[in-house]
Amino acid sequence: MKEGIGPDPDQLNLDLGDEIQQNKSEDENNDPKRFEVLQIPSVEHESNTVRGELRKDPERIQDAEKKLIYLESLVNDYKDKEFADIMKTFREKFEAYRKRLENFQNAPDTGETIPARIKKLKSSDIKETSAEAISEGIKRDFENAPGNKVGLADSHMLTIYELTEAFKARTDKEASVGVLVFDNHIDLYDHGGSHDWKGNVFQKLYESEVIDKATFIGGEPNKKLIDRQNNELAAGGETAFDQISAEDIRVDGKVDRPGLVQKIKDTIDEYKKAGITNLVFSVDIDVLRVKELGYTAMEYTPMNYIGYLASLDIPMDKKFDDLTGVEQNDIEELVKEAQGHRYSPGAVEGDTFDPHGMALGDIGVALDTMSEKCKEEGIELGIKLTGGGKYLGDVVELAGADLGERTTRATSALLQRINKISDSFSESEQDQEPVAKAA
Repeated sequence: MKEGIGPDPDQLNLDLGDEIQQNKSEDENNDPKRFEVLQIPSVEHESNTVRGELRKDPERIQDAEKKLIYLESLVNDYKDKEFADIMKTFREKFEAYRKRLENFQNAPDTGETIPARIKKLKSSDIKETSAEAISEGIKRDFENAPGNKVGLADSHMLTIYELTEAFKARTDKEASVGVLVFDNHIDLYDHGGSHDWKGNVFQKLYESEVIDKATFIGGEPNKKLIDRQNNELAAGGETAFDQISAEDIRVDGKVDRPGLVQKIKDTIDEYKKAGITNLVFSVDIDVLRVKELGYTAMEYTPMNYIGYLASLDIPMDKKFDDLTGVEQNDIEELVKEAQGHRYSPGAVEGDTFDPHGMALGDIGVALDTMSEKCKEEGIELGIKLTGGGKYLGDVVELAGADLGERTTRATSALLQRINKISDSFSESEQDQEPVAKAA
């Protein structure tokens, strides 16, 4: 058995409802230290999402291959000499992904695999609802329902509403909040303009003064974006954002856990010096080992890659010279997007859609370290809420068809680990409570 979180999920047979007890007796439901997973509904009309590419209709892969054959027919005439190499990469990935996704159309949706005993907001009985309704539901829960809370959402965008409402409902009005973000991407992109979206989550939270620091762990290195946002957003030479990239913690193709532990400790030391009083986490499951374990129920996966090909909307009977400028541009944009060039030039080898990522045990060790180091430094793990209990953080991007239910199992195992951490610090706090003296 591995350290931290335990064995990989394809070796497990988990029922999250048996591990995370919900809907108990009235006394237990009023316990401020009980653990609660709060499933957040989708936000309607979310922009900049590629979830539509995760459809599981049987024709999806066949459509993609037809488009790929057509694109390959354009190689000799295409003005960009790199196009041939890109198409070769497309073909190699397509063949590998097609084999891996052979039974994708029969995979259950995560809406069917998430255990019913996870608590839902009252608005969660519909698939999508407005941002205002979601915020109001979270607010009611944080202000009135006791328990140590973790959000479960299909988009990182929902972290904005969770953390904002936790900050509003905090008991310590002087709290300064930091976040450890486990993510294959750095969600500081400003492509969404003034609108909330999954790619500018932590930029928005910083601008609204909900958080003061965020460190991104385990993803593709992107120092350029980190530096730019620090220069543009953080005043007076402050460093609001930092990254512990996959390159920083990987040795011989695997995460060096002692190195990871030390970097997290060093990060929390810096947070302490900067005046951070509360630390929460946010885990985007696309940071996991998609390549090794074949996860599919998240936004950036091989099926997403195939979906880009299938979505190409041009007549496939045209020769290169007959393509309009608009149609050629559509091809170029599709190729750039599917290769990950738009946001991360280093993703040519497919890291965006098929990352080697972190093992569940790596994240388990990291969260354990976060908890222990917070105790050592006197930093509050989570945000204490007026309704009782704490907001600890969230697990996001669980969405789509789940081949072999692998992604749900991984998420279940991760939530179980967080449950144990919640129990451990709740017991520790209880031990520290003063005993009333006899009269």
